[in-house]
This record gives sequence, structure tokens and C-alpha cells, in this order.
Amino acid sequence: MAQRDDETILGLRQKEVAFWHNHVLAKVPPEPIVLDDVYRLMRRDVDIVAEAPQDIVDLIGKFNQAKQMARSADMQADELKFQIGKWLLGEDTMTMPTKKPKHVIVSAGEPLLTVAYQEQNRVDTDALRKRHPDIAAECSKTSKFYRFDSPRKGSTR
Repeated sequence: MAQRDDETILGLRQKEVAFWHNHVLAKVPPEPIVLDDVYRLMRRDVDIVAEAPQDIVDLIGKFNQAKQMARSADMQADELKFQIGKWLLGEDTMTMPTKKPKHVIVSAGEPLLTVAYQEQNRVDTDALRKRHPDIAAECSKTSKFYRFDSPRKGSTR
């Protein structure tokens, strides 16, 4: 059974009272804490065009660098998978593929990496819309999200 912690209870109560007075009664939304909070607050029917101060320009530069690094990391990971797979294909322990092959690379008897064949089935939405538009409409769901993109060089907004 959990023990009652009066100090924690007092701290929580003080935060609740402060939130009530500073945000609910004052009708002032709290600052966003996580990215989902930002997205929730951005959902409005008004387009925002804002002149960026230098610190935001710098953040956008860092954001673009991070996206490029992620692309580079993905490309590097693919190259590493290729090299590992190429090595694995040359090993004597490699057998002809089974229906769902699973390969394990070990070092000193301990597994380091598993390479397993997987299949995924996806609905061809274009074909479904073309052949069965009523079913496609009935079974469709809309995903809503924010996409952060930088304009390509030479293009305007």
C-alpha cells in the first residue's frame, strides 16, 4: 500500500491553485509544454504569416540541418545494412531462403543482430477509389498533422 505524502500533496495543491487562478480564471492559456501542445494551439482557421526574429531564423537553420542529418543517417544505415547483408550472403551458414527467413549474427555466442524477413499488405487506395468509390469513402479516415517544410531555393512561398 502506498504511503500518504503530505509534502507532495501540498506541492500538487499549490500548483493546481496557481493554475486555476493564473489560467482558468484569468482565461489565459498556459504555455505549450510539448510539441502536441503547440499543434493543438496552432489548429485555427487563420493562416499565420510572421516575420521571424534572428533567433527563430537560427532555429529554422538548425531544424533544416537536423532534417539533413536524419536523411544522411538513413542513407548511412541503408549502406551499413547493405554491407552486413552482403557479408551474411557470403557466409557458409547462409542457407537458401525459407518462406520467412530469420538470420542471426552472433559474436562469442551472443546475438548481435537479427535479420528477419517480413511482409506487409497495404490497401492500394488509388485502385480502391477507382473501382469502389463508395467503399473507399466509407472506410477512409483523415490524418491531420503539421508538416514543417522550408521552401526550395528560388521558389516563393
